[in-house]
Amino acid sequence: MGIKSRWRYHYKKVLEPGQETSNLLEEIKLNINIGNEWQGKDFILQPVAESEGNNSAEITVTNREKSSSGKDSGRSSNGSKVIINPEDPTVEIEDKLNKEDHSAYVIGYPDNTVRPEDYITREEVSAVFYRLLTPGYRNSIKTNSHSFLDIETGRWSGKHIRTLSSARIIEGYPDETFRPANNITRAELATIASRFDKLSPFTGNNFTDIAGHWGNRYINSAARKGWVNGYPDGTFKPDQHITRAEFMTLVNNVLDRRVHQKDILSEARQFPDLSKDAWYYEEVQEAINSHHYKRLPDTFEEWIDIYYPVLDV
Repeated sequence: MGIKSRWRYHYKKVLEPGQETSNLLEEIKLNINIGNEWQGKDFILQPVAESEGNNSAEITVTNREKSSSGKDSGRSSNGSKVIINPEDPTVEIEDKLNKEDHSAYVIGYPDNTVRPEDYITREEVSAVFYRLLTPGYRNSIKTNSHSFLDIETGRWSGKHIRTLSSARIIEGYPDETFRPANNITRAELATIASRFDKLSPFTGNNFTDIAGHWGNRYINSAARKGWVNGYPDGTFKPDQHITRAEFMTLVNNVLDRRVHQKDILSEARQFPDLSKDAWYYEEVQEAINSHHYKRLPDTFEEWIDIYYPVLDV
């Protein structure tokens, strides 16, 4: 079972007074039961949840007020919660993730290692994306509440998980757990990254082993954007765990962070388990050093200096 995902199609429908539900069902191909409550009112249908492996979805129907101009006011006239579509096409990735400031987003471990070839856990991924949020977006989605049974009070990753789950960037499992210490899979990570941006359209699968997979559209979208790559045999291995170095590579791709080794400053932070000969050396350097830079004609960076900001970690 993969990560529990939300119904991700950008579907928003305002029901006209007296509109037949049969027409609606035909339009969205879902078996839902709205009842008679909607008649004579304006509603917005918002996708809520999807279980992998099937085509069913729960739908929340919220009575919405209209402004004097006739437009949706964004208020719920009956006081019910309004579900915000996390893939709202009016919100750009730059509004959510800080792509301008190249702050360090990987800290390392107390034993002075960064462990690039170890697998990365679900809570570690949550912590990284929390650090990369723009301050405005982070403040808008930060919360002290969550519904996960296995996130105890005082857990080091609690605020990261609560914040990202409130915006449905990360999600848990049908048994209401998050499993924070579990290693994350390639499909789960592609899905999380894709939720920060609009999905890219595609006409065919980019890899040979993702047809019918629950993360298919996220993997294909991430591949179209150049965020993820597959293997020489044409596969993606969606259910395989991902290493910390591979994770940093994906994040750098999302953020357009790239540097040649010759342009990494001599005072840049180093770890004893980070070899300059490793394929991922530059990727990890991007992740562990806060740096000012200028963009070169080849789209790579020339680092100007290393700085030490106070980070909300």
